[in-house]
Amino acid sequence: MSQLLCARPFIRDQREFGPVGRDDLTAHLRAPILKIAGRGDKKQSDKKQNCWLMELSDPYSQKILDLAGNALQPPRLDWSDASARKVSRICGSLIEVDVILENGVIAAYGHEISACALGQTSAAVVAREIVDTSVEAFRQVREQMHAMLKTAGAPPKGKWSDLGYLEPLRDYIAGHMSTLLVFDAVVAAIEKAESEESVTAVR
Repeated sequence: MSQLLCARPFIRDQREFGPVGRDDLTAHLRAPILKIAGRGDKKQSDKKQNCWLMELSDPYSQKILDLAGNALQPPRLDWSDASARKVSRICGSLIEVDVILENGVIAAYGHEISACALGQTSAAVVAREIVDTSVEAFRQVREQMHAMLKTAGAPPKGKWSDLGYLEPLRDYIAGHMSTLLVFDAVVAAIEKAESEESVTAVR
Protein backbone atom coordinates (compact mmCIF):
# COMPACT_ATOMS: atom_id res chain seq x y z
CA MET A 1 0.00 0.00 0.00
CA SER A 2 1.33 3.42 -0.85
CA GLN A 3 0.90 6.83 0.65
CA LEU A 4 0.73 10.23 -0.99
CA LEU A 5 3.28 12.74 0.19
CA CYS A 6 2.48 16.35 -0.56
CA ALA A 7 5.17 18.93 -1.18
CA ARG A 8 2.99 21.93 -0.46
CA PRO A 9 4.57 24.42 1.96
CA PHE A 10 3.93 23.57 5.61
CA ILE A 11 4.03 27.10 7.01
CA ARG A 12 4.36 27.31 10.73
CA ASP A 13 6.32 29.69 12.93
CA GLN A 14 8.12 27.29 15.23
CA ARG A 15 9.24 30.05 17.55
CA GLU A 16 5.58 30.71 18.41
CA PHE A 17 4.16 27.20 18.31
CA GLY A 18 7.15 25.03 19.21
CA PRO A 19 8.48 22.05 17.24
CA VAL A 20 6.24 20.60 14.58
CA GLY A 21 4.91 17.26 15.81
CA ARG A 22 4.46 14.15 13.72
CA ASP A 23 0.65 14.39 14.10
CA ASP A 24 0.76 17.90 12.62
CA LEU A 25 2.67 16.68 9.58
CA THR A 26 0.50 13.61 9.16
CA ALA A 27 -2.64 15.76 9.17
CA HIS A 28 -1.04 18.18 6.74
CA LEU A 29 0.07 15.49 4.32
CA ARG A 30 -3.30 13.76 4.36
CA ALA A 31 -5.38 16.92 4.02
CA PRO A 32 -7.58 17.23 0.91
CA ILE A 33 -5.98 18.89 -2.08
CA LEU A 34 -7.92 21.98 -3.14
CA LYS A 35 -8.24 22.83 -6.79
CA ILE A 36 -7.45 26.38 -7.73
CA ALA A 37 -10.03 27.41 -10.32
CA GLY A 38 -12.84 25.10 -9.28
CA ARG A 39 -14.05 24.76 -12.84
CA GLY A 40 -13.09 23.04 -16.04
CA ASP A 41 -12.62 19.34 -16.52
CA LYS A 42 -10.78 17.15 -14.03
CA LYS A 43 -7.68 16.87 -16.19
CA GLN A 44 -7.29 20.62 -16.41
CA SER A 45 -7.98 21.29 -12.74
CA ASP A 46 -5.54 18.58 -11.71
CA LYS A 47 -2.82 20.45 -13.61
CA LYS A 48 -3.65 23.60 -11.65
CA GLN A 49 -3.44 22.14 -8.16
CA ASN A 50 -1.39 24.31 -5.86
CA CYS A 51 0.84 21.46 -4.69
CA TRP A 52 2.54 18.46 -6.21
CA LEU A 53 1.96 14.88 -5.23
CA MET A 54 4.24 11.96 -5.37
CA GLU A 55 3.70 8.38 -4.41
CA LEU A 56 6.21 6.60 -2.21
CA SER A 57 6.24 3.12 -0.76
CA ASP A 58 5.28 2.99 2.91
CA PRO A 59 8.81 2.51 4.35
CA TYR A 60 9.99 5.70 2.66
CA SER A 61 6.97 7.89 3.36
CA GLN A 62 6.82 6.66 6.97
CA LYS A 63 10.49 7.44 7.56
CA ILE A 64 10.15 10.90 6.00
CA LEU A 65 7.22 11.61 8.33
CA ASP A 66 9.24 10.41 11.31
CA LEU A 67 12.30 12.48 10.44
CA ALA A 68 10.34 15.66 9.76
CA GLY A 69 7.94 15.22 12.68
CA ASN A 70 10.69 14.59 15.24
CA ALA A 71 13.10 17.16 13.88
CA LEU A 72 15.55 19.01 16.06
CA GLN A 73 14.85 22.74 15.74
CA PRO A 74 18.10 24.59 16.50
CA PRO A 75 17.37 28.26 17.25
CA ARG A 76 18.96 31.06 15.29
CA LEU A 77 22.37 31.98 16.70
CA ASP A 78 22.71 35.26 18.61
CA TRP A 79 25.86 35.90 16.59
CA SER A 80 27.50 34.01 13.78
CA ASP A 81 30.30 34.13 11.28
CA ALA A 82 27.74 34.25 8.47
CA SER A 83 24.09 33.68 7.60
CA ALA A 84 22.31 32.79 4.37
CA ARG A 85 18.74 32.56 3.15
CA LYS A 86 17.38 30.34 0.39
CA VAL A 87 13.86 30.15 -1.05
CA SER A 88 12.27 27.58 -3.33
CA ARG A 89 10.60 29.30 -6.27
CA ILE A 90 8.48 26.21 -6.82
CA CYS A 91 6.73 25.63 -3.50
CA GLY A 92 7.67 28.70 -1.45
CA SER A 93 9.74 26.80 1.11
CA LEU A 94 12.42 28.93 2.74
CA ILE A 95 15.25 28.51 5.21
CA GLU A 96 17.66 30.89 6.92
CA VAL A 97 20.80 29.45 8.45
CA ASP A 98 23.60 30.69 10.72
CA VAL A 99 27.04 29.09 11.05
CA ILE A 100 30.12 29.52 13.18
CA LEU A 101 33.36 28.06 11.79
CA GLU A 102 36.44 27.10 13.79
CA ASN A 103 39.55 25.82 12.01
CA GLY A 104 37.59 24.53 9.04
CA VAL A 105 34.92 22.85 11.16
CA ILE A 106 31.27 23.87 11.62
CA ALA A 107 31.26 24.59 15.37
CA ALA A 108 27.72 25.93 15.73
CA TYR A 109 24.58 26.01 13.62
CA GLY A 110 21.11 27.49 13.79
CA HIS A 111 18.22 27.76 11.40
CA GLU A 112 14.69 29.00 10.90
CA ILE A 113 12.62 27.04 8.43
CA SER A 114 9.21 27.33 6.84
CA ALA A 115 9.02 24.45 4.41
CA CYS A 116 7.22 21.46 3.00
CA ALA A 117 7.80 18.02 4.48
CA LEU A 118 10.60 17.33 2.00
CA GLY A 119 12.52 20.46 2.96
CA GLN A 120 11.91 19.76 6.64
CA THR A 121 13.21 16.21 6.32
CA SER A 122 16.55 17.17 4.79
CA ALA A 123 16.88 20.10 7.22
CA ALA A 124 16.18 17.74 10.13
CA VAL A 125 19.09 15.47 9.19
CA VAL A 126 21.39 18.46 8.68
CA ALA A 127 20.46 19.98 12.05
CA ARG A 128 21.14 16.65 13.76
CA GLU A 129 24.53 15.99 12.19
CA ILE A 130 26.14 19.23 11.07
CA VAL A 131 27.95 20.38 14.23
CA ASP A 132 31.57 19.13 14.29
CA THR A 133 31.41 18.35 10.56
CA SER A 134 34.28 19.77 8.54
CA VAL A 135 33.49 22.34 5.89
CA GLU A 136 34.89 20.10 3.16
CA ALA A 137 32.90 17.09 4.37
CA PHE A 138 29.69 19.12 4.28
CA ARG A 139 30.46 20.34 0.77
CA GLN A 140 30.84 16.70 -0.25
CA VAL A 141 27.46 15.84 1.28
CA ARG A 142 25.87 18.68 -0.69
CA GLU A 143 27.47 17.43 -3.90
CA GLN A 144 26.28 13.89 -3.14
CA MET A 145 22.72 15.10 -2.60
CA HIS A 146 22.68 17.02 -5.87
CA ALA A 147 24.11 13.98 -7.65
CA MET A 148 21.66 11.60 -5.94
CA LEU A 149 18.65 13.55 -7.15
CA LYS A 150 19.87 14.76 -10.53
CA THR A 151 22.30 12.18 -11.92
CA ALA A 152 21.39 8.92 -10.14
CA GLY A 153 24.37 9.20 -7.81
CA ALA A 154 24.67 7.18 -4.60
CA PRO A 155 23.20 8.67 -1.40
CA PRO A 156 25.48 9.90 1.39
CA LYS A 157 26.76 7.27 3.83
CA GLY A 158 27.67 7.12 7.50
CA LYS A 159 25.95 9.59 9.80
CA TRP A 160 24.24 11.12 6.77
CA SER A 161 22.67 7.85 5.61
CA ASP A 162 19.11 8.88 6.56
CA LEU A 163 19.26 11.22 3.57
CA GLY A 164 18.97 8.08 1.47
CA TYR A 165 15.26 7.94 2.32
CA LEU A 166 14.90 10.92 -0.03
CA GLU A 167 16.40 9.02 -2.95
CA PRO A 168 12.96 8.20 -4.51
CA LEU A 169 12.55 11.95 -5.11
CA ARG A 170 14.94 11.55 -8.04
CA ASP A 171 11.96 11.18 -10.37
CA TYR A 172 9.99 13.93 -8.62
CA ILE A 173 11.70 16.99 -10.06
CA ALA A 174 9.32 19.47 -8.41
CA GLY A 175 10.63 18.37 -5.02
CA HIS A 176 14.33 18.75 -5.76
CA MET A 177 14.65 22.43 -4.89
CA SER A 178 13.02 22.21 -1.45
CA THR A 179 14.96 19.04 -0.61
CA LEU A 180 18.29 20.69 -1.49
CA LEU A 181 17.47 24.05 0.07
CA VAL A 182 19.28 23.52 3.38
CA PHE A 183 22.47 22.25 1.70
CA ASP A 184 22.62 25.25 -0.64
CA ALA A 185 21.93 27.66 2.24
CA VAL A 186 24.64 26.21 4.47
CA VAL A 187 27.26 26.23 1.70
CA ALA A 188 26.32 29.83 0.85
CA ALA A 189 26.84 30.78 4.52
CA ILE A 190 30.17 28.92 4.61
CA GLU A 191 31.38 30.73 1.49
CA LYS A 192 30.35 34.06 2.98
CA ALA A 193 32.19 33.30 6.23
CA GLU A 194 35.31 32.20 4.36
CA SER A 195 35.21 35.33 2.22
CA GLU A 196 34.99 37.56 5.28
CA GLU A 197 37.88 35.66 6.89
CA SER A 198 39.98 36.28 3.78
CA VAL A 199 39.23 39.99 3.85
CA THR A 200 40.12 40.16 7.56
CA ALA A 201 43.38 38.30 6.96
CA VAL A 202 44.41 40.76 4.25
CA ARG A 203 43.83 43.66 6.59
